[in-house]
Amino acid sequence: MSSTTKIFIVEDDSLIAEDIKLMLEDLGYEVVGKAFNAEAALAKMKTASPDLLLLDIELAGEMTGIDLAEIINLKYQIPFIYLTSFYDNATLEKAKLTSPAGYILKPFDENDLKVGVEMALVKQKVTNESEKIFIRIGGKLVSIDSNELCYIQSDDNYCILHTQDKKYTVHQTLKELFSLVQNRGFQQCHRSYLINFSMITHISDDYAFINSMQVPIGRTYRKDFLKQLNIV
Repeated sequence: MSSTTKIFIVEDDSLIAEDIKLMLEDLGYEVVGKAFNAEAALAKMKTASPDLLLLDIELAGEMTGIDLAEIINLKYQIPFIYLTSFYDNATLEKAKLTSPAGYILKPFDENDLKVGVEMALVKQKVTNESEKIFIRIGGKLVSIDSNELCYIQSDDNYCILHTQDKKYTVHQTLKELFSLVQNRGFQQCHRSYLINFSMITHISDDYAFINSMQVPIGRTYRKDFLKQLNIV
């Protein structure tokens, strides 16, 4: 497994980053890049194509590692391991919401790194083999590939799940469904809508489009929603 695994390091201490690189290479992994802040990481991610990120929680710059993780979940769906020396509950609770593939506590040695990476890769393999979600319709459990979902629309205590050619109505709240799909490329763009970010074809002032489907962008969500776009 390790001989073909490509790893990207995001660590703002250059000496620690180099030590990690040497340990990973000694273990047989391929290091495809390093970045010292979130902005540089996002710029390099486009060409690095890693299988896994090692991500320091505390980074120099405006964005923390947790901020970067939220973007990684949305745009790339690449697993990441947090590197951290922080133990406070507030930080760890916030980090857990991004569903990391693991944590490695500083200081760590080569064996800690190996165990953390291998466990993360096994976890990701299991996740990749199960992209389906199950919904209850008419007393039956029906499976849907989450990659085929275009958007989810709230209707009080019910939600309507839209694919390109079907609709499914389920007795669940938008918040409950968001917990199932937030790490599969979905983002909330309106108080009543979640959208599959990877399927968006174009955006106007007030709507995101998936081909002919249009999903409203709420005023309070617009700023954070547009931040996720690669605008040139």
